[in-house]
Amino acid sequence: MVVTDHPRKRFYNKSGRQRVYPYVFEHHLVMEQSIGRFLKMHELVHHIDGNRLNNDISNLYLCTGPDVNASRIEHNSAHQSLEDAGLQLFKLGIIDFSNGSYSLSMKCRKLLDLDSSVI
Repeated sequence: MVVTDHPRKRFYNKSGRQRVYPYVFEHHLVMEQSIGRFLKMHELVHHIDGNRLNNDISNLYLCTGPDVNASRIEHNSAHQSLEDAGLQLFKLGIIDFSNGSYSLSMKCRKLLDLDSSVI
């Protein structure tokens, strides 16, 4: 989204020249509207479902801390917890791994009474 006066306009340095890239990520704007202020430069916005195009506020989580390192740790922790949960689901037989990808197991599909073509 084009924004003319926003603290998160992106700066790029090309050939020793600094220029302003006049765009702000939509998920930043959605989060700012939700919390009623501009994001601090060290704050990160996490997409809960992993889809960067899903900028609904219910899919966004604000990672904040006293500095960029604390925010990154919180953001990385969110990603790691998803990986850990997936591993636990695999160990419990809820998801299977086949041909390079994960999917719900037949055991789980039957339990949920799902048609295998749906998922």
